[in-house]
Amino acid sequence: MDIIIIVLLLVTIWYLAQLTVWLCASIGIFWITPKEGTAVAIMRNKKFHKMLLRYTGHNFKSQHSTYKPSENNLDGYEIEREEISEEISMFTSIVFPIRGVSWIGIPPFYSVHSYKFKWMDDRFIMRDPEEIEWILVQKYVYGLVLDNIELEGGIPYTIKLLITLQVTNPAKALFRVKRWLDATMERVSGWSRDEFSTLSIDDFVVAEGDREMAESEGHAGPRLERALKRIMNSAKKDIEPEFGVDISIVQVVEIDPTNDEMRKIIIQREVAKQQAAAVIEKAKGEAEAINIVNTAAEKMSDKAMMLKGFHAIENAGANVTLIGKDLNLPSMLQIPTSNKEGGIK
Repeated sequence: MDIIIIVLLLVTIWYLAQLTVWLCASIGIFWITPKEGTAVAIMRNKKFHKMLLRYTGHNFKSQHSTYKPSENNLDGYEIEREEISEEISMFTSIVFPIRGVSWIGIPPFYSVHSYKFKWMDDRFIMRDPEEIEWILVQKYVYGLVLDNIELEGGIPYTIKLLITLQVTNPAKALFRVKRWLDATMERVSGWSRDEFSTLSIDDFVVAEGDREMAESEGHAGPRLERALKRIMNSAKKDIEPEFGVDISIVQVVEIDPTNDEMRKIIIQREVAKQQAAAVIEKAKGEAEAINIVNTAAEKMSDKAMMLKGFHAIENAGANVTLIGKDLNLPSMLQIPTSNKEGGIK
């Protein structure tokens, strides 16, 4: 009986200890539980100490090598894929219910880094600045609005972009640049202005012959496609090594003239193009119908034409001699006609 009581007491103490850890982690004291798909930075006396990651199927580069990152060299915090280990057994999940909890340190010497973050979402709504303690390492689509972009001809436009990016090194993003997202968007904005200034409005409009390509690629003209690829290549070369941010997709979703009068002119031009296309399609349909009729007439055989002539002559009431070779008739066919009294001549 005493043994049973001791075992129950030990189990109770064990679970109370884990409950205490969970409560401390929920308020960020001693321990922390990062959200899935995020990383957090641990500070020691207000100075960067280390990064913690919670991203299923991924880990830091330093976890798979003897290389250890330092305060001056943050390459070890590159995020890499890793093979997911075997599923947790039921016994382990019962005995160790707390998982994903990471040790911070003893306060106030150790703390979690926090910073203000604002962004524009994929609906082009600017979110209010928030004080957060994490950085998203999953892919996310951000919005970017470019005002007064002058295309060929000097006409200003407002262009809206959707940019898919992912933080590949959270330590670089947080501690190698101030406001990493603003810095990234400023770089993309500069490259976009340079590239788009060499294009015309026709490069943003789907041409009839390129419609299938545009639907598969997500954009309109080939010049625009090449410009967007150059923007992504510049980001791969400059932003990712410096800021630890990878840009995988840049997409134009809307282009609108800044001037109201120019907007009306462009709308009228597009309406005229659609009307012209409708007239052309109607003309093609009529021409095809005529071709069908002509083809059917040409396919009518000489035999059918002779039978029609025979029928016409018979109704005319005349004595006619026909050569019926093609009709498989006798070589000479006498077609009698009835006299007016009903007799035969």
